[in-house]
Amino acid sequence: MNDKPFVKLFKSPNDFYMFDVNRNDIVKISKELYLYLLDLLYGLESEISKPSSMLLAEVSKLEAEGYLSDNRIEVMKHPLTDYVNTLVDRSVDMITLQLTQNCNLRCSYCVYSEMNNDKQRSHSSKIMSLTTAKKAIDFLAMRSIDSEKVNVGFYGGEPLLEFELLQAVVSYAEEVFSGKTLTFNITVNGTLLSPAVIEYCIEKNIAIMISIDGPKDIHDANRRFAADGRGSFDSIMCNINYFKLNYPDRLDKIMLSMVIDPQNEFDDINAISENEFLKDVTIRASLIDDIYNTEKITFSDKYSEQKEYNMFLAYLANFSNIDTSNTSPILLEEVMEIKTKLSKFNKTKSLPREASHGGPCLPGKDRLLIDVDGVLFPCERVSESSKVMQIGNLDEGFDYDKVSTLLNIVALTPSDCQNCWAFNHCTLCAKYCDNGDNLSADLKITYCHGVKERTMELFKNIVMINEIKDVYKEKIDV
Repeated sequence: MNDKPFVKLFKSPNDFYMFDVNRNDIVKISKELYLYLLDLLYGLESEISKPSSMLLAEVSKLEAEGYLSDNRIEVMKHPLTDYVNTLVDRSVDMITLQLTQNCNLRCSYCVYSEMNNDKQRSHSSKIMSLTTAKKAIDFLAMRSIDSEKVNVGFYGGEPLLEFELLQAVVSYAEEVFSGKTLTFNITVNGTLLSPAVIEYCIEKNIAIMISIDGPKDIHDANRRFAADGRGSFDSIMCNINYFKLNYPDRLDKIMLSMVIDPQNEFDDINAISENEFLKDVTIRASLIDDIYNTEKITFSDKYSEQKEYNMFLAYLANFSNIDTSNTSPILLEEVMEIKTKLSKFNKTKSLPREASHGGPCLPGKDRLLIDVDGVLFPCERVSESSKVMQIGNLDEGFDYDKVSTLLNIVALTPSDCQNCWAFNHCTLCAKYCDNGDNLSADLKITYCHGVKERTMELFKNIVMINEIKDVYKEKIDV
């Protein structure tokens, strides 16, 4: 090998590995090759003074199979760039309607809190008019001609503050999309899920995502009623219990979105799984999103230590006959997500000549947010105060140039991306480059280290899965 191969080296407690960027593949290698590549890539002193015949044979075999190439992407451009206009005009799959910017809770970490940010809108009394809502449904109908299925989501604020508006929109959408597969979902704080609301959601097959932060003490410390400061946990549990008692065969229609504050101990957060009301209810956990928050999240030592231990138990439980009753359901779900990523971890022959890093979806097509005024945003996770994130409006349609720019954030950092081993597994989208007025290369670069850390964690988890499979000698479908 005269040139430096485009690979990333790492090891587990048991073996040595390389991730080949061109082949998008993790390969177990010998210690000798690992040390040789360390020396070749980084000029480190190694134990290899002269390559052995076994090393040369290993290298020849890998090169013959297309590994160890130094090939790099030449042109940084998203492959959908030339089709932006057509795709957002004909293939929009989903819209999320912001029915209101008001909320009956005030959560300590909420990005819409005046105390937490200066890069996002604040709570307001604004409500989407029925005229705007119908216009949004018509907008989706005209721009989903090539989509077999469409989804309408409801968001806020707290969308159930405008339950009558929601009902009117559902009725109108059913008329407009007669003959096409139409689904609905709603993201709520859970306090307004009255029997009437639940019955309606069951009747209309509306999927319900309920936000929760953990057991009562942790949840109530963060998520309090705006009117009197009371915690909201008991109210939510009462409503979930009503759902379970009256619709036990429809538990697939509710899911808990647990926002984790890692300043707490993981064991304390995980105690939510002991709540009888939440048995058989799927919990999806994620860390507090602090992209637009002034105060950034911090991790307690106990949180990290306890999570790693419980994650190991979740792996063992998933791949052996160990009883899962005392295993964190939150982390069992995370293991399943990692297995899903593994199943989609496809080998490639080589990097293409022209490409964009992973991360950006096509703004407008996959998760379009329409705010109370009819302004279009890529999704509900971006700043509604940002000029660069406003990609059009219901009256004038999409601003194609803005859509294309948000899609091609790879152009901000072409050299860094060209030489990044985590290129295909990058999760950065335009949100991470947004400084309010424009897209910032410097801001984007600040998140690159975290992406590489998470990608390497994924690789090590994949290796762990394969090593556990080898230990148990079981045929496991992943």
